[in-house]
Amino acid sequence: MNVAALVMSIVAVAVSILFSYRREILARHANTLPVLVDFFTEHRSDRLADTQDFVYKELSTYDLTQGLAALPEEKRSQVRQLAWFYDNLGALVKVSRARATDASWRR
Repeated sequence: MNVAALVMSIVAVAVSILFSYRREILARHANTLPVLVDFFTEHRSDRLADTQDFVYKELSTYDLTQGLAALPEEKRSQVRQLAWFYDNLGALVKVSRARATDASWRR
């Protein structure tokens, strides 16, 4: 009888550990989802698409020896926003990879 109680206790602890691990993963996804939605919304915006067109097609026509200072204020602001977008995207990828590495290390 005592052995059955011990086995049930061990099973209960194992199930609790599994559920808490799963809850941690779901919480992580729940925190990441709004950030991804904002990123995709911004990526599909007309303003960002116009800025990407400017960078790909017209940026080379400017004298960039002075960096962004050579651009008109409106274009400079747009290019800066695009650069920050990709900078934040890179940070998000790095954090996601770090989490994936941590998760695979635990297994």
